[in-house]
Amino acid sequence: MRPNRSIDRVRLAIVLVAGSFSCAGCLYVPVPSKPYYNERDPRTAVSSIFVRRHLSVSKSTRSDVVAELGGPTLCSANGRELGYQWVAVEAYLLIIGMPPLPERKCHVFVFAFDHEGVLRSTRMSNPKETYGKMNWVDGKPVNQLPPVR
Repeated sequence: MRPNRSIDRVRLAIVLVAGSFSCAGCLYVPVPSKPYYNERDPRTAVSSIFVRRHLSVSKSTRSDVVAELGGPTLCSANGRELGYQWVAVEAYLLIIGMPPLPERKCHVFVFAFDHEGVLRSTRMSNPKETYGKMNWVDGKPVNQLPPVR
């Protein structure tokens, strides 16, 4: 009788993972990115080809974005870009005898507007680059944001 090779591979994988976990004492487990605690991922408010949402490129205005997502975290000097920052859990570090430790990563989603304040594009941005190009406005009232120029 011939042994089932797929079952043997699964057993080998289990033994390797269990062995490495017990030898090193920790295990790094990547997970799908999800917002940390009560943070909101602003990408979920934007329409795509597949999903109809509240905000749409070429249709929504700056005031629509602020009404949907609240005040931004970052704003460009000319008021044409608003950045929304959130923290997401990317992985967990499992250490023997301790609760799982989440690995958190900061993300910035940028909304770009034209001179009339109409949404023209959206993009994910590297936080380190964005912090150098945009002003920190988190906590300021929306009416104190720079006007679109």
